[in-house]
Amino acid sequence: MKVSKPSTLALLLLLGVSAGWAFLQVLRSNDSAAPELSWQSAPLILLFAFLMLMVKRRINVLPVTFVGRLVLLAKSGSHGGALLSGLYLGFALFQLPNLSGAFAQHQLWVSLVDAVSALILAIVGIALERQLKSQSPQGE
Repeated sequence: MKVSKPSTLALLLLLGVSAGWAFLQVLRSNDSAAPELSWQSAPLILLFAFLMLMVKRRINVLPVTFVGRLVLLAKSGSHGGALLSGLYLGFALFQLPNLSGAFAQHQLWVSLVDAVSALILAIVGIALERQLKSQSPQGE
């Protein structure tokens, strides 16, 4: 198993930023309303990160047959967290020029909190990847 490269995660983050910003630009050009972000996504992302952290702490007592599933969990956490963080940062960048209204300020704060929670998910995923790498046999 290879640990995710920082350049790959940075590329996913930049891809998310550009996708989030471009999506909202397309909506604006078509005179459509931007989707409203809610506070519910941040606790759910943090719950997933917490569950990954619990798996990381109990990795020694899990059966060896779970290693493939744990690798998938770690990769999805690190890559998905980087992509989601970028997406929410793209939403935040889109809101920056329009901070005169209360709704835009609210959306900016929600998107920043969601981006930080997704970044925490990516960090926990990277930590789980590194722990799995350190416990794998040298031949893998």
